[in-house]
Amino acid sequence: INAEYMGSYAKPAKASSTYLRLNTSLAFDEDIRTWWSAATGSAGEWLWVDLEKLCSISAVQVNFADQNTTVLGRLEGDGYRYFVEASADGVSWAELVNHRSDPAHDAPHDYTELPQPAMGRYVRITNVHSPAGGRFAISGFRLFGSGLGSPPRPVDDFTAVRDGSDACHALVSWPDSPLADFYIVRYGTAPAELHNNFQVYGNSTSINSLNAGATYYMTVDTINASGITPGTKVVRL
Repeated sequence: INAEYMGSYAKPAKASSTYLRLNTSLAFDEDIRTWWSAATGSAGEWLWVDLEKLCSISAVQVNFADQNTTVLGRLEGDGYRYFVEASADGVSWAELVNHRSDPAHDAPHDYTELPQPAMGRYVRITNVHSPAGGRFAISGFRLFGSGLGSPPRPVDDFTAVRDGSDACHALVSWPDSPLADFYIVRYGTAPAELHNNFQVYGNSTSINSLNAGATYYMTVDTINASGITPGTKVVRL
């Protein structure tokens, strides 16, 4: 199981309600600047995602958002209370995470690694209490685990070109890899020390943080719900 993969990105979703234009897709776009919000902060509001096939789920992360909260500063004795369930058929549900009863659970970026992986295609988070008088709102409902399929093909070839007028900038591009959901561009100052990285949705990215005068090495990994395939080519630039 690869608990480092986020398998809920851009998946179909629905909710108990939606406030204004803060629709469900905004909880699955990997952008902390956007969020879905329910119409209220009442118990029973929920957000539901379809992973589109049966998956093994090993961890859950919920990044909450502040929508119409009425308290400034750190909360005292008030926090997010909710529970998360998974289902293979959308009818019968098994509990994954239970934070129903802790009134001081102030964890706006709540990560839970499950004791044992759970199987499910549909995952639902249900509100019990939203703190600070706010609406039930989520910026990221992130599920980690394995899609139980084949990992993507590697990126066998790519280009990395340093800007002639600005050595701190480089443009990296590559052809699409079949079955890849996203890519990791890894780079560093030695071929065996590619410790810096960018997560990319698409097949190109700009890197603007290189040191002028330094030599870098770079590769591109491919990722999907079933695993990570390391890049087979390392480029010097």
